[in-house]
Amino acid sequence: MAAIGKDEFTKTFPMNQKAVINYLVNKSNVRSSELSDEDMKTLKSWTKDMSKNPMFVFKGTDVVAYASPEGEISLNANLADDRANSGANATKNILTRNRVKAANDKAFFNKMGKGEDWQGFKSAMEASDIKDKDLILRVLSMYEDNSKREQEIRNLAATFEVIQDEILPGLRRSEITVKGEMTSFSDEKIKEYSKSNPDTLSTEELLYAATMTNDLDMKMNVYNAYAKLHPKDWRGPNNVGVIYFRQGNLEKAKAEFDKANALSPNNPVVSNNMGVYERANGNNEKAMEYYTAAGSGAEAGNNMGYLQMKMGDYSSATTSYGSTKTFNAALAQTLNKDYSTALKTIDASPAADKASGYYLKAVIGARMKDKNMVVSNLKSAVAKDASLKAKAKNDAEFREYKEDSEFQAVVN
Repeated sequence: MAAIGKDEFTKTFPMNQKAVINYLVNKSNVRSSELSDEDMKTLKSWTKDMSKNPMFVFKGTDVVAYASPEGEISLNANLADDRANSGANATKNILTRNRVKAANDKAFFNKMGKGEDWQGFKSAMEASDIKDKDLILRVLSMYEDNSKREQEIRNLAATFEVIQDEILPGLRRSEITVKGEMTSFSDEKIKEYSKSNPDTLSTEELLYAATMTNDLDMKMNVYNAYAKLHPKDWRGPNNVGVIYFRQGNLEKAKAEFDKANALSPNNPVVSNNMGVYERANGNNEKAMEYYTAAGSGAEAGNNMGYLQMKMGDYSSATTSYGSTKTFNAALAQTLNKDYSTALKTIDASPAADKASGYYLKAVIGARMKDKNMVVSNLKSAVAKDASLKAKAKNDAEFREYKEDSEFQAVVN
């Protein structure tokens, strides 16, 4: 089994945009310079684009605000609340200018003042090269009382001046997340655009388009378009390689798997497919190395189980197949003498109503010494494939029934 790099397509999916507003010490007003920062410009542009998109719905805005850990704790708590309010108001102005009606509802804004940001202070200190950094981090771990922490840090006068310049300004902030939900195109539109305008579709929509057809040439067209539009995504060449493999062009498949492996080294899906190529070329040992590296995916498990079964390791094969419902999984279970599980696997597999499935059930019947199971399943098997009469007649699995009249009636 070669493995496709799957899409993550959903009919609706969240789309959010973030920005940060920074404040001066002990202030909560939003400065015009902050509204001109790149992240706010991006938020404005995104809001403008989404407000004109009929497939997008604005769902709400989170505003999480903090104060830097200096000064009186109660004042900082109020300051964080004020910053949450001013951040929400600034965002509301952007939304209303773009006629986002939902922003007029108070419930649209979720404002959270978090007080002093000691965790942010710790993270910023860990990432810095400030003198006495290790000492300050020890102070944070030694004292749980925030007032005591601040006093101990202030005692390092020279270091505290650097902290005021380099660490604290970034902690005085409101973190803004405008949230929304995008609805995908209909299946009909996705099919249409995948042929005519693939660049109109999102990455997941385009990959999803390939799942809506069983025609390998059509799948190939979609995956080639995807690989061209998204050259850094391993799924493009991987999926092109899978189609080449299914078409019997092993060398072209290998070339694409190599591209995918270069984009995403040690990717389990790609590793499985590298193993598929090696197996097709008779390099079973190398194939097993790739399957093992691929891990516990259904395709890799199936492929490992097949090789283990051929080597006579039926116990390992059944473990590798896991919950896979295929003829070979049932065969491995049969050879491992787990007949009840094998019967359930066959009945849940694509082989359930095929000659091969009925024939294997007849074999299980013989091993369980159930003549009725043997005869009824052989009848169904030969009804679908008359050539199985000769096979059953000479099959050692049925040696105990060779002289049985009912068995003879089926195979002659």
